[in-house]
Amino acid sequence: ATNPPVSRSMEAINRLLPALFNLSGTKVKSDNNEIRITFQEGVFSSGITVSDSGKSQLSRVAEFLKVNAPDFWVIIEGQTDSKPVRSNSPFRDNYTLGLRRAVAATEVMRSETQFPNDRLLASSSGGLPPPFPENESGSASRNRTVILRLVPRIVE
Repeated sequence: ATNPPVSRSMEAINRLLPALFNLSGTKVKSDNNEIRITFQEGVFSSGITVSDSGKSQLSRVAEFLKVNAPDFWVIIEGQTDSKPVRSNSPFRDNYTLGLRRAVAATEVMRSETQFPNDRLLASSSGGLPPPFPENESGSASRNRTVILRLVPRIVE
């Protein structure tokens, strides 16, 4: 029996993946459809304020992706913890907070690296389980982040 042909999407993922494992401060996972880059430390100091280290992390990864992944969309997915937002919060709920974090991270990528607008999408997973288990020490600050989801821009 012959192996089924590898899709162009999988070829793109398999081409990019090895280099991504060398990005310090990140955890990289992939499946058949996308690559997910999770920052090991939180990107936001609080609310939607990007920390200095978060700006540095986002810029470094964005610069790499701008050059090495021109055939991928980058979905910036805002994250939160699962605790409801406070009643005096400027954000209606965790979904809104996550979306505003995604937009803030997108703006850093655009302004610091001139990342092409047509490759960026902002989304929120606010309210879903956060990337770092909440019973782990330090998880609250680590969950103030975004996950970068890389999806091949290939039509099969």
